[in-house]
Amino acid sequence: MKKLYLVKIICLFLMQSMYAQQTFKATYGVSGFNYGVATRPAANGGFMAFGNRTGVSGNSDIYCVRIDSVGFLQYDKIIDFGNLEVATDVCYIKDQGYGIIGYTYVSAEKGYDMLLIRTDTACNVLWSKTYGGNDWDMAYSIISLPDSGFLFCGETYSNTAGQNDGFLCRTNALGDTIWTKKVGGSGSDILYALDSTNNNNFYAAGTTDSYGAIDKNVLYMKFNIDGDTLWAKQMGGAGQNEKVFAASSTLDYGLVMGGVSSDTVANSILHHYILRVDSVGNYLWHEIPFWLPRNDEIQSIHQRSDSTFVYAGYTENFGGGGKDMLVYYLNNDMSERYGNTIGNLYTESATDVIFTTDGGCILTGNTDHEGLFVNDIYVVKLDSVLNFNSSTMHFTGVEEMNHQEEAVKLHVYPNPADNYTNISLNINLNVYAQCNIYTMQGILIYSKPIRFVEGKALLQTSSFAASVYVISIQTSEVKFENCLFIKK
Repeated sequence: MKKLYLVKIICLFLMQSMYAQQTFKATYGVSGFNYGVATRPAANGGFMAFGNRTGVSGNSDIYCVRIDSVGFLQYDKIIDFGNLEVATDVCYIKDQGYGIIGYTYVSAEKGYDMLLIRTDTACNVLWSKTYGGNDWDMAYSIISLPDSGFLFCGETYSNTAGQNDGFLCRTNALGDTIWTKKVGGSGSDILYALDSTNNNNFYAAGTTDSYGAIDKNVLYMKFNIDGDTLWAKQMGGAGQNEKVFAASSTLDYGLVMGGVSSDTVANSILHHYILRVDSVGNYLWHEIPFWLPRNDEIQSIHQRSDSTFVYAGYTENFGGGGKDMLVYYLNNDMSERYGNTIGNLYTESATDVIFTTDGGCILTGNTDHEGLFVNDIYVVKLDSVLNFNSSTMHFTGVEEMNHQEEAVKLHVYPNPADNYTNISLNINLNVYAQCNIYTMQGILIYSKPIRFVEGKALLQTSSFAASVYVISIQTSEVKFENCLFIKK
């Protein structure tokens, strides 16, 4: 009878989880520096977070983390070709895998080449290819095409009209080049962002000082699938440097762009920059919040189905102090906005935001304080009104945890538990350790030090509601491993 009751509890819990709007905050990483780039949907539910990791000394590798729908790490993988590899953007190919774009170091004479990697759904590399000329070449944004090929953009210093040119490339499904296109004049030109629009047309956006005012201006263009330019425009004013890092097609097939604007005279304050144009590039509105006294910046922007825009980056004007993750919704007519910041006195920033099927959104970025290492990938799931109700969970890379002698393995018994459960470690410790208990939604419900004697401790569970929980243990000397347990 008790077993049947337990099954009913678990089924009820799973049903509630299915329909609840989940939120979580989690950090992921291995020893050294970890930087978040983007999070994308995963096959069969959950997400894949992408970033880069660098040891305390050594080259950068691409770091992929598979997480479930509430942020718990399932596995992680490092893509390392033996040299420096940097991921800058990722596109999801539904139920087939991912396209990862970035750049790789070639030699002291050559510098960098653009790097395109095609993986399966588990981030196993299917193939990789490089693109470039006789000088530096780097890619920053990628989208997948209906023919299973790719379109990516960036900048090139190889055989350019000026210092550097914006660069576009279309490939087939195997990464073979179909066409390339350089965009630029006598100065510096970079394309940071791409998106598709209607009728097999595309937008690209970035920055230029080859055209327009004497300072850096926003450069944006529309072109077709064959690489033919339909129109190209620039926008900006004297005395301001404007850069666009994000661009997204709107519901009316126009374009919204986000980035940063700085005063070329004072050259001290970075203001976030939003520019909205119609389908033929005509100006609709823009925003530069000169009234804010400190720095902020936009790295990602999209329009929701209700016409509001969501943008993400960082701010020093609000939040916990220092640099905080920023995420805001803005009405299409700029009449109203609301949002949130995530951070404390140290440095947190967002590089990417995507919408989720439950109406919420996921931020991907970085933290140099919340995690376990020097810098960690930070993934935050918010609800539809940009709120969260969870404490931050920290995860060590699975491969690193399995190979480090100091990794702590937990055994919980009895499980299911009634009024108490025993926690047993695989090492003999006589120490007080921090014990955190989370719900499956990532909400911290218990956080206290408990005493381990010869690697064993007793946890009172009589006050816990009947459900499924995650327990984590951490001391100052050793890392921890999470463990599930059930309260009857």
